[in-house]
Amino acid sequence: MAGERGRGGADAGQTAAEAPPLLPVLTLTEEELLVLTDDDLGVVPPRLRLPDTTEGAELVRTVALRALMARGLVSPLPRATSILGAEAAGSADGVGWEAAEPLGLTLSLRALATAVLGLQRVLGPRVEEVPAGRADETESTTATRYLHLHPQIAVIEDVTTDGMHSLLTVLPDRFDDAVSDFIRPPEAVPGTGKPRRLASTGDTAVADLLTSLGHPTVLVEAAVLSGPEPVSQMLALGPGGCFRSADSIVYHPVDPDAAIADLVRSALGGS
Repeated sequence: MAGERGRGGADAGQTAAEAPPLLPVLTLTEEELLVLTDDDLGVVPPRLRLPDTTEGAELVRTVALRALMARGLVSPLPRATSILGAEAAGSADGVGWEAAEPLGLTLSLRALATAVLGLQRVLGPRVEEVPAGRADETESTTATRYLHLHPQIAVIEDVTTDGMHSLLTVLPDRFDDAVSDFIRPPEAVPGTGKPRRLASTGDTAVADLLTSLGHPTVLVEAAVLSGPEPVSQMLALGPGGCFRSADSIVYHPVDPDAAIADLVRSALGGS
């Protein structure tokens, strides 16, 4: 279930470095999450396009609800209360239901979060791993994580491009870890020297910038989604140094751990 791992701090005598990685333990399809949230994914953009017809959309909802029931994630309401409770608890195909715990609490925390930090990570190969003259054969990978934050608890939501949503609740002592585990490469070191700047013209401007940033292995767009408009910044992390930019043009050297702590602090500060 979504609340069975990662909610507490490290065991007594366990250092932060020894704390287990934060791996979401419950995965929902987007169709299932749409049923559970009454078609409201909040700030998370949908990854799937559902059928345009009423009949098609209702069929998708019915199949998703049956899958949730089969997995024990929702329970049908007693028939005596089904009609009265269906609208409040949720319904599909005339069947009232309620989410099992701790899934119900996790979904409530997700929906009512006072702040949301969105992270989109692009992970590229190390320079030494790219065969000479064959850079086009090496693909980058992308991943997305949302932290639905409250001062005393948060919900991690990892979302794939094909609409899988993986959830986990964490307590404040793991907030920074929830970001670090996702974006910080193990070989990352603090950036040094002067700020680096993206040249305004030229076909090689981006390549030149990446070279000046020490060929980062991870690029991250981080956005605080709490206010009326997202507040975004870019991070470039790797063995050649770590850098942060508020405008995607000028990149300032930063310590990776300090930059991660600042991300969480700025998100909570907007709550």
